Amino acid sequence: MWIPPGDYILDRLEGETAVLEGTGSLWDAPRAQLPPETAPGDVLTWDGQTWRIDQAQTQARKSRMAEKMRRLFGKQE
Repeated sequence: MWIPPGDYILDRLEGETAVLEGTGSLWDAPRAQLPPETAPGDVLTWDGQTWRIDQAQTQARKSRMAEKMRRLFGKQE
């Protein structure tokens, strides 16, 4: 399956398949093509040949999600 170049979020791993979210769709990619340290929630950049983890986007995304969770479930002062 052809996947357009761009940024994707690793939704989950299903056996040897990585399920990626991006460009308004879910995409399947062989898990073996991803960097071995890839974890669900990581932002991955695909250039058409190689996947790489975008550490800055991954950290920013995790920080935004943590802030949303804190506001939703945290104490209001």
